[in-house]
Parts: sequence; structure tokens; C-alpha cells
Amino acid sequence: MPKRAKGRKLTSKEEAVIVDVVRSVNKGDKFSVARSVERIHDATKKSSAVIASRKMSNDDFRNTLMAALEQREIIGADSKVEQVLSEGLDALTEKENPDFRVRLDYAKEINKIAGVYAPERRETKSMTLNLNMSEEELKKKIAELGKEFEN
Repeated sequence: MPKRAKGRKLTSKEEAVIVDVVRSVNKGDKFSVARSVERIHDATKKSSAVIASRKMSNDDFRNTLMAALEQREIIGADSKVEQVLSEGLDALTEKENPDFRVRLDYAKEINKIAGVYAPERRETKSMTLNLNMSEEELKKKIAELGKEFEN
């Protein structure tokens, strides 16, 4: 049973999913909340992905999962993940020369984990269109909007 993070009480199925995720990762399997949800909830792959996404967006579930992974020394300081990332930063080629491509990939991954990169910037525009117009006026308005979006 995972040590629960502060917050609401988790359901027995949520606790079972966390235990299954930690057990799977500890065995060397890929981290997958969806796969554990599929097993625990006896769900399809598609619905388990939706359920897993909802669970991971829940702070109590996510914090409890992260606490359980830290408790088992899978993530955090002196963890398995830290060890693998450290080894990757020292990667060598077959000729025992530094493998800079692999080292760069590991450095990028560490930066992602640390949140170094800025979130992707997206610009959105909205508009309101009055459809009480003639076909000719509508074509003219569409052409104007097309020019505006090109700029």
C-alpha cells in the first residue's frame, strides 16, 4: 500500500493502480499508468488511457504515485533514474571516445525533467462573424480574413 500524500483519500482501485505501476517499474517495465489501469479496472486500451489521463491530472493521485516511486528509490535523489541519467551523461562510443550525441540526448532529458524548457508558446485569435449578409459580402469577408491570417 503506497504512503498517501496529503489530500483526499484514494479509492482502493487507485491505490491498486499505484501499487501496480510501482511494481512494474521496479521490475524494469516501462512506466505506464494506462497499462496498470487496464489491468486493475479490466478496461480496454482506449478507455484505460482516458482513465489514466484523468488520474494523472488529479493532484492527490499523482502526488501519491510520485511519493511511492520516491519511497522505492525509483525517482529522486540517489534513485535508479538518477543513476541511469548519470551513466548516459558519461556515454562512450565503441572506441571508448565520448559519445556526444548520446550525452546530448541525456542532457535534454534531464532538462525536460527539471522543467528548464519554456512551455510551447501558442497564439490564438478569435473572431465573431455576422452571417446576415449576402453571398458577395461573405466572399469579401472571407478574403479579408484570409489576408489577415497570412500576415
